[in-house]
Amino acid sequence: MGPDRRELHCIILDQHAINQVNNKRGFDKAMVSVKDFVWVYDVKPTLQALRNPWGALEEARVPRTTALENNSVYFFRVSSFAFSTPDTLEEPIYGLVLFKVQRRNQTTHLKIAFEGAPDAVVVTAKLCDFSLEDIRVDDFVCATSRYNVSSAIRFSEPPASEQARKLLCRKVRSFLSMHPDESIMPLRVFRPTQDDLQRLRDRAGSFNNYCVDPSTAKQWMTRVFSVSCSALSAISTMEDDRRTHWLTATVPTLTVHPLSLTFTLTDMASEAGWEPRRPVVIWVSGALNLSRATVRRSTLDWGRKLLHVTVDAFAWSSRTLEKATKNFGRPRADDDGYSIDICVRLTKAPPTANPTYEHISRLRAFANLQGQTTASKIMDRIYGATELGCPYRTEPALYEMEEGESVYNLDGQDVTLSEEQRKAVDLGTSTLPIVGIQAAFGTGKTVVGAIIAARRAHAGKRVVMMASTNAAVAQFTQTLLSLTAYRHLN
Repeated sequence: MGPDRRELHCIILDQHAINQVNNKRGFDKAMVSVKDFVWVYDVKPTLQALRNPWGALEEARVPRTTALENNSVYFFRVSSFAFSTPDTLEEPIYGLVLFKVQRRNQTTHLKIAFEGAPDAVVVTAKLCDFSLEDIRVDDFVCATSRYNVSSAIRFSEPPASEQARKLLCRKVRSFLSMHPDESIMPLRVFRPTQDDLQRLRDRAGSFNNYCVDPSTAKQWMTRVFSVSCSALSAISTMEDDRRTHWLTATVPTLTVHPLSLTFTLTDMASEAGWEPRRPVVIWVSGALNLSRATVRRSTLDWGRKLLHVTVDAFAWSSRTLEKATKNFGRPRADDDGYSIDICVRLTKAPPTANPTYEHISRLRAFANLQGQTTASKIMDRIYGATELGCPYRTEPALYEMEEGESVYNLDGQDVTLSEEQRKAVDLGTSTLPIVGIQAAFGTGKTVVGAIIAARRAHAGKRVVMMASTNAAVAQFTQTLLSLTAYRHLN
């Protein structure tokens, strides 16, 4: 099944389906949530398809922005099924209200980020124990939910042989999931208890609860940090285009590596995530494999709601896309390019692009920081559970800080550090076990980092510098070699 068979992307499960476990029709809607596995044994046409087959088929192929659209037309319905639901969590989870969707001055639903899932969830009034009008953006809520599970493909039967298993694994790698959101749908959403509200107020204030019971406070902080990072991650992709577009693209030439494509998206009021360096997935009609690419540029024609996009294939995917273009594309008469029919969809940036928020949202970052570990000691000192060390007391100092120079020579030109830059250098060369220095664009991060590395290396310490791109490494190396006073370093 290719991604062009949109009538098979979403199949409705209604009260007419037969449960294979108890041999009864229907199911309890209150016991069903997103990511509950449903083994579908058989499908049948819906009543809409029986009444108007061609009309229902055409409407069922209209792209959906979400799998949960209520007013969609479905061509197939489940005839027989069996549930396989994850277990319910023992404790409620925290959620953070990101957005209120209103129509005709009435709130129709909320978008909420929950701990453990870096995607926004559409929550309707049926799931809430409170009025949607009374809730505000940035409010904390609690929810009863099941365990968040992987969305990986499952097979109901074991493979017939070793060769069959290898074939299935190859096919799965080329499978294009239509609605790959990682979010979880809660079973019930309610307001926080008075104890939760008191903890939130204390955390916003002096945070005395940490001094009273550090172990319990760390467990609670883990949950708060998780839902906060889920919200920060969800906000960055909440307005992204989630449709799968079926269109005709142009390949200007096959002589360029990696291969590039140009196409136009319709009904686009904004870029909606189609920004440079965002990854996309492409399926050429008739091809057996998917291709991956990144957006090079996009231009919005706001008046006509058209978005002109140019993408470049990944180096390892360019050959696959080139073969598919030769086999299934149509040569253009006016140049050496091709026209090809493709399905294309914007995908999420990999977690390595900005890993902090997504990783913390899934991990219980502070729950296991107990005992005399360095990280636990740092948290105890930051939140006042232990006293800070003082140099004039008998106990050893927490750290030693040595003030450095304010003027450094770079290739014969004197550079005077600002007060903040000098403090950053002193902090980076101190004996603190963990140092994080955050700075905005254009504040001299490369110069400060190079001076820190040079001073640490001059003191006999081994320094390892890492960056996300080769250009950043080259710039850092050039700055480091420009420091006149440290050119003797290896």
